[in-house]
Amino acid sequence: MKLRRDSASSEPSTEYQPESGPAGRRRMHVILGGAYAVVVLALVVATGVLLVQNTTGWPLHPKLTSDAVDQARTDGLRAANDDVVALLSYDFKTVDDELKKARESLTGPFLDDYTKLTTTVVAPAAKDQNITTKATVVGSAVVSAEPTHVVALLFINQSTTTKAAPEASSSGSRVTLTMDKVGDRWLVSALSPV
Repeated sequence: MKLRRDSASSEPSTEYQPESGPAGRRRMHVILGGAYAVVVLALVVATGVLLVQNTTGWPLHPKLTSDAVDQARTDGLRAANDDVVALLSYDFKTVDDELKKARESLTGPFLDDYTKLTTTVVAPAAKDQNITTKATVVGSAVVSAEPTHVVALLFINQSTTTKAAPEASSSGSRVTLTMDKVGDRWLVSALSPV
């Protein structure tokens, strides 16, 4: 920067005067090159942060994680309440269709295990013994939650009738359902009696 003396005043002016000539152009190129490098570096860092966040779930801000967990608790528990009723309720007259529909809410190895159990044991027994069972949730709570993974504890009452016992009998049980978010749906990945 050069100081220029104002002709009307004896005071030197502090007004910026770019240097002319090769030295001034080199300095301008260095400044512009540095600014360009800073912008490129900022874009690379921002892109990296977004990629890491999208692939690992690492939060950009703790509040985002807290909100995501709260939403998971609500949505995962609601799905668990609905799904456990479908998984444990059937009528011997429509058992194949009901259990097939229930399998739509399952994922992972549990889908295979449930399919095998219901097609080889549950459905044949229901048809043979005229079993009808209706499950209702009498209480539920979230045991643990992450944005895409929820474990819920459910208290179930089941009312069952059979050919041998046409009067309904009731029983209570507790189960945990592990719910995983797949796309925009919460699916059951495990069911365990407690």
